[in-house]
Amino acid sequence: MKTPAVCLIFLLSVILFKGSHAEPYEYLQFVLQYARGSCVNVKKCIPPASLPAKFTVHGIWPTNISKPEIECKAAQKLHHFNKKLITPSLKTDLLQSWPSVMTDKDDMSFWEHEYNKHGSCTAPAITQTAYFKRAHKFWKEYDLYSILKQKNIKPGQSRSYSLADFEAAVKSKIGTDTKPLILCKQDALTRGSTTTNFILREIVICFDHQGTNLVNCTRSTDCDQKQKTTKSSMIYYV
Repeated sequence: MKTPAVCLIFLLSVILFKGSHAEPYEYLQFVLQYARGSCVNVKKCIPPASLPAKFTVHGIWPTNISKPEIECKAAQKLHHFNKKLITPSLKTDLLQSWPSVMTDKDDMSFWEHEYNKHGSCTAPAITQTAYFKRAHKFWKEYDLYSILKQKNIKPGQSRSYSLADFEAAVKSKIGTDTKPLILCKQDALTRGSTTTNFILREIVICFDHQGTNLVNCTRSTDCDQKQKTTKSSMIYYV
């Protein structure tokens, strides 16, 4: 039987939760995109020569283990993106770490989309300004291009790598007991080719509810063979 004090705490937690219009989530996915891979054969991307060589931020996505992509419609209305909060100094940072690579979406529109869809779910615990500053901080701390290079994993179509290669390289930075998420697209490397390849498009590093401590990513990779085979998939890092 619950004591009056326990009942009061439970009631207050329900009231606070409803008042926040938040959607419960268990951890945060810090999603870094490799534009030169994700933009292979995508007409809406900016020209290949203009694509960033390094990984850039796609977003910070609140996630539940049982439901990776959550919706927080009430929070979106209450904590809608405020362009005025993107100060000149913050904008300068985000143009480095979080640029749009699509011709139909400028940088500000990209940030607005990501915040309304994902960032608003973390408010008010993580404010809009804190959300974007945290993403830039993570981007500087987890320079995946340099991390992969240190493990002799370098861009180029002349060689492919295993899923284990990428996971081990990222773990060298985040810890061997922490699982990252490697994501691919399946496409031909060149137009007109009939060969389908796994091409690296994103790497995800996961954090706890407040974005303070590293945790395991629980989503499944899409960089593996779909058919039953003992042969491991090889991934192109273009």
